[in-house]
Amino acid sequence: MTLYHIDFIPRLLQAEVPFSTLSLTGSLPGPRYETFSAVIQHMNEWLASHTTAKVMHVEILEVDGFYGINIPEKTCGKNDRNTCSAFLKIIRLWYTRSTSELYCTSQVAYIHILPARLESTPRSFSPKFQSLEAMINVFNEKMNLHEITINGSLVSFQTGMFRFTAQNCSLDPERMFWMVDSNPEDLHICFYFTLFFCPLDHLQCVHQIGFKDFAPTLTLKGQKIEGEDIKKVLEKFQKWQSDDHQTKVINVQTVDHHAYYRCARDSSGYELNSLSNPHFRSSFRGMMQYVKVMRLYYCTCQSCCNKDKTIESSNKLSVIGQKAFHIERFIPLSQINFSKFPLQLPSSLHTEYLSRISNWILSSGVKVISVETSKLCLADPRSSTSAENVIFQSSVKSKASAVYAIRLYVQPSRPFSSLSCIDLKPEPRITHIQPRSCVIL
Repeated sequence: MTLYHIDFIPRLLQAEVPFSTLSLTGSLPGPRYETFSAVIQHMNEWLASHTTAKVMHVEILEVDGFYGINIPEKTCGKNDRNTCSAFLKIIRLWYTRSTSELYCTSQVAYIHILPARLESTPRSFSPKFQSLEAMINVFNEKMNLHEITINGSLVSFQTGMFRFTAQNCSLDPERMFWMVDSNPEDLHICFYFTLFFCPLDHLQCVHQIGFKDFAPTLTLKGQKIEGEDIKKVLEKFQKWQSDDHQTKVINVQTVDHHAYYRCARDSSGYELNSLSNPHFRSSFRGMMQYVKVMRLYYCTCQSCCNKDKTIESSNKLSVIGQKAFHIERFIPLSQINFSKFPLQLPSSLHTEYLSRISNWILSSGVKVISVETSKLCLADPRSSTSAENVIFQSSVKSKASAVYAIRLYVQPSRPFSSLSCIDLKPEPRITHIQPRSCVIL
């Protein structure tokens, strides 16, 4: 199997919007980009014109950068003068190519699953939202009542992130751009889900969806928190068994979880409780550290899902391995300037890099369950990092950098086969890509 991908970046609609709500506080002008639905429409137009593309996976990536503006230093806070931290979402489509157009998909649809606010609280207090499990239970109940129907095959399930302040508690999944203009001491993060599927009129299934989190054990040693590597997290995953042989994997995602790190540091022993709560409140700088949590999405239904993702009874859900491929170049935050127009955002993987991944898949004889682009942020580019690590620091300083890795989740291609003979060690960062060809993602 040969992997391909294409990125869909929201188009700039207006360079500066006075008192833009795209700034978290709404007090500064900022750019206005296309909405999430508009970007999905561009993706579907591309699929309609590329009839041999077979959709494998859709993921939502968030690129960290900065936005420059002429404002007084005291207004911009502790950040670099006249710059504000900014975040832009893009949609990455992973696909393979088929020789027959009959088995290819021309459209991708989506459903956002948002947490309901449990009560109306004064702006000076933190809002409360229903848990992630409650969100999924309500969604499943609506599917049972046929208030929501999914006619087609599931493609991927993604956890997204809202950022907001107490003055602007807006959960808008259509929004693709944020900027933090003053390092607020009261910043909120709230998780939500997006379900991607390929509509097919001849497939009508009632899906029951769910997720399971596998988090590293963190240990406080002096002033430093240390965590298990991703291999240890995967061992927990291997021990988990599903009694329902109709359970099918949708995909696996490593979620960047700030609250899990904060609870391990301040309230050791309670960090697991933070996984079910979608909402987290802290200062902007208090959200710099985060932990990679492995989140498995699955579904149970009568006739479901892409056949490539079906888990047979003889091939238990727990038999999954992961392989990481590092991208060599560090990307300084100072290079990602969202205030330069037109926006130059090199976001395509080098063809040589993708070729190495595809060659490994073919030589290893594995079945790819899921693929993701993992961002590994560093406060200091001289630091050593690996996709095997679980603790990282958000790139909210101009000196910070990011390294990216492609992570594959795989299964043996044959029943009763083992992963023990397959090379699952992470590929080294040195990939011999020329600097002019090396890219952000």
